[in-house]
Amino acid sequence: MTPLPDRGIISSLIGIVMYVVGIATPAWLKAGQEGFAIEVGLWQACVTHAGARTCGISQGSGVVHATRTFAVIGLLMLIAGVALAYYAAYKNSNKDKTKYGALIIAGGVCGIIAVAIFGASMRNGSGTELPIPFGYSFYLTWVQAFLTVFGGTDIIDIKAGRRDTEDDQPVHREEVIAMRESII
Repeated sequence: MTPLPDRGIISSLIGIVMYVVGIATPAWLKAGQEGFAIEVGLWQACVTHAGARTCGISQGSGVVHATRTFAVIGLLMLIAGVALAYYAAYKNSNKDKTKYGALIIAGGVCGIIAVAIFGASMRNGSGTELPIPFGYSFYLTWVQAFLTVFGGTDIIDIKAGRRDTEDDQPVHREEVIAMRESII
């Protein structure tokens, strides 16, 4: 029977889904009044006026490009890390799980950096202390960061707590002495 994925992999998979939805949808900023609404995302901006919705490709500034870059790099790291960690769990192997967990954590941190860049630029660009109307995409990207960082640390902790036949087997002092004497 194939072992089930551990909770770190499941948490990271949920984080990836939230990450994809968060960076793909145009609701990083969302504002509106009666009959008029605007949503701005990393890839497109949409305007709704009198019930008609019009969307276009978001050109963005350097800040948007930096946010996009960190978001895409983070997503690629997450996909690779989760795929490798799942494969290791499928093979019931702890070998290199620390690296896979670290890759997942790095992907989540890239998401944090992307959101922080975007949020800070909106705060500094507004020139006021009014609240910024961040949308659900922005918050989904924050939530994914917590899920993936938790998932990556959980994968690393599981690796540290479980021994595998191909991993670090305890070596007894007498065996070390015998190996050293056989070399000399």
